[in-house]
Amino acid sequence: MIETRRAWLAFALASLFAGAPAVQAQAQDFPGRPVKIVVPLPPGGTPDFAARQLAGLLAPMWGQPVVVENKPGAAGNIAAESVARSAPDGYTLFLIVNFIPEINPHLYSKLSYDPLKDLQSITLLGTIPFVLVANPGVPAASAKDLPAVARSRPQGISYATSGPGSNQHLFAEQMRAATGMPMLHVPYKGGAPAMVDLLAGVVDISFASVNQVVPHVKAGKLKALGVTGNSRSPLLPQVPTLAEAGFPGFENEPWVALSAPAGLPPAVAARIERDVREVMKRPEVVAALHEQGVTVNTGTREQLDQRIQAGHASWGRIIKGAQIRAE
Repeated sequence: MIETRRAWLAFALASLFAGAPAVQAQAQDFPGRPVKIVVPLPPGGTPDFAARQLAGLLAPMWGQPVVVENKPGAAGNIAAESVARSAPDGYTLFLIVNFIPEINPHLYSKLSYDPLKDLQSITLLGTIPFVLVANPGVPAASAKDLPAVARSRPQGISYATSGPGSNQHLFAEQMRAATGMPMLHVPYKGGAPAMVDLLAGVVDISFASVNQVVPHVKAGKLKALGVTGNSRSPLLPQVPTLAEAGFPGFENEPWVALSAPAGLPPAVAARIERDVREVMKRPEVVAALHEQGVTVNTGTREQLDQRIQAGHASWGRIIKGAQIRAE
């Protein structure tokens, strides 16, 4: 019996050390064929732009084509499921956005995948501050004025969103919960029609990405009242954060990151993380994403996991309190 145990131990140790060179070789040989980055939104948006910046610089670094594949629909769930079901070998990567792991699990009663278990973090790419904006007809000089304005109206303040469960919707519900002010949700099928009606004065306020509102703010067509996140946007440095404006707790902000199917070999994951973070540090990438309203902000896989867990818990409380469900 003792000799049998010794034999099994020797076999296990031999297997372990035999596998180490194979894992190292796997990382050194990666990639040996084209790599795909799946984007859960249509071409032309900020996440798509970030993915194409990344793909264009990783391809010469890796000596292989890096292609971007757009899979929009179902609030990102179509793309996320396809990635989650892909082989965890590094050849399918995912340009993930915050709402997929943080918001969708609370909105959809049944998902065919678990974004917290079936997807593996690689690195954060950047954050996208949102701005609380009002049409000029709203008699509010700052965010602090909004509760009084809302209470002076029979239906309160109306706010436009790109649909139930969107970032805009949840930020507004967070404000409602913090202030108790009456608010009327006016959902649209996308951010573009919501912005059209906001500019026309049909609705009072909205939360929108910073790059979407900067031209309108500078032209005097919208009033910027506050920025989400824990710091001001370089594109609107004169606009305070909502925390500075008297609304603590608005540190949540949308983000984009790179992930992959769970089970990626550690050496391959480390290689991808290292190369992606190197690309994201390049001045031309930082400048290009800055124009899109993205603040480049990378970090370790562990830091991204912590961000996801915190956002998942925070948005879960807001969604439950507002009783929001996906339509």
